[in-house]
Amino acid sequence: MGKKIRIAKRVISLLLGLSLYSCYTPPPHVKAGDLIISKFVTQSRREHNLFLLGSGGAFLDDLKEFDFLLSSYDKIDIDEARRLIIERSHSLLDLINSDENVQPYLNKTPFDYKDIQVIIIFVEREEPTLFVSPPFVAGVYFAHGMVRYVYYDPCTEKLETLQSEPYQRAIGILEHQRDVANLPPELR
Repeated sequence: MGKKIRIAKRVISLLLGLSLYSCYTPPPHVKAGDLIISKFVTQSRREHNLFLLGSGGAFLDDLKEFDFLLSSYDKIDIDEARRLIIERSHSLLDLINSDENVQPYLNKTPFDYKDIQVIIIFVEREEPTLFVSPPFVAGVYFAHGMVRYVYYDPCTEKLETLQSEPYQRAIGILEHQRDVANLPPELR
């Protein structure tokens, strides 16, 4: 008898929760934030074949922060990971700062790199729950002004930091690489 009552209570709680949720209308700032999320995810998928694993941010009273966790089947090195994370971060900031519908809800304008977090993990296509193994980067994290590159250690089954650098340094490295790439072959 007690088991039936517990099941009934769970069913009633679930139904009550669903009915309350169905009556919820998100405030305008949350709708605006969701639109940015949708645009960024669509763009990331189309341009880089990145898949959304999670998104969020700080949307309580206004839009304070956007956070993304993306995944990829690519196998890349640190230089490619740096280029990808900086490009995705810049793209996100451009979306946020250029969208007129979002502007009234931003906690501050313009949004800058301290207001976003982007994480990209690299997984095996055949086994998406398994990170790619060295020599490839298993993840690149951009948060709080730092870019961190991690690799997967199959022996310990843990992610280990390979390298980290301030965001501005990562941009400087990319700019230097572009300058060198534009040099004639005999000067490289």
